[in-house]
Amino acid sequence: MTKSLGLVNNGSIDLHTHSWWSDGVLSPAALVDLACQQGLQVLSLTDHDEVAGIQEACLMASKKALVVLPGVEISATWQGKTLHILGLNIRPDTPVLVRGLHQIRKVREERACKMANSLEKSGIPQVLAGVKKLVHRRVISRTHFARFLIAQGYAKNMKAVFKRYLTAGKPGFVEGEWAPLPEVVSWIKTAGGQAVIAHPGRYHLSATQLNALMEDFLACGGEGLEVVTPAHNVEVTAKMRVLAERYRLRMSQGSDFHDPNGWVKPGGFVPLAEGSSSIWELWNY
Repeated sequence: MTKSLGLVNNGSIDLHTHSWWSDGVLSPAALVDLACQQGLQVLSLTDHDEVAGIQEACLMASKKALVVLPGVEISATWQGKTLHILGLNIRPDTPVLVRGLHQIRKVREERACKMANSLEKSGIPQVLAGVKKLVHRRVISRTHFARFLIAQGYAKNMKAVFKRYLTAGKPGFVEGEWAPLPEVVSWIKTAGGQAVIAHPGRYHLSATQLNALMEDFLACGGEGLEVVTPAHNVEVTAKMRVLAERYRLRMSQGSDFHDPNGWVKPGGFVPLAEGSSSIWELWNY
């Protein structure tokens, strides 16, 4: 018998997490185990530009009282800016999606070489070799560079290392040339999923830009906005809720979990209020 996920308590749903298949530190099985310890009932594994960990997560979840929703977090370009788009409740083996993610991972490799070269020119030796030792599988990200720089003593923590090395104008920053937003949304829709803009408050967009993004996102078939995420404070969360309601986008929530030793665990956020127009109301399992 299937049931609507809209009947599940909002506090037990986390739709944004990462494993070691991208820039998380846990295996998919270990992530599922931790999610169960945290009392979650629904989890989406949304690795960056990668779906290879989903099978392992689903297998572990089948042994526990947990639903794993197949997902992905895809890098996209909109008006020259990098956005992250969550694809939720996808069919991960869909050919157009698989091909698209493969191309984005190639862009990541090219960007990593440029980042390493820039950092080495600034006086930091053996960057690429050191970073690759921290990559568990085949997705290489800025987070791996940050961990390398922290381990080598160039910064104390993630906030410091991004501020000093990995944001625009700093030695390790290289803008990625990702697939256009409409193309990314089309991959997700072809894979049977819903496209959701991840942590929209992180993109430093003006009110005019946010409205333009919502209009373009709706026009290409986008359906949701991640309203609740640790990257949003109370004020930003309220702002994104108003935006979602204005454009009739479904609301989503997630921890953006990466590391059990980090500052947030799976489910570690104040959930959407009951009665919100949530993305998971669309799904039955």
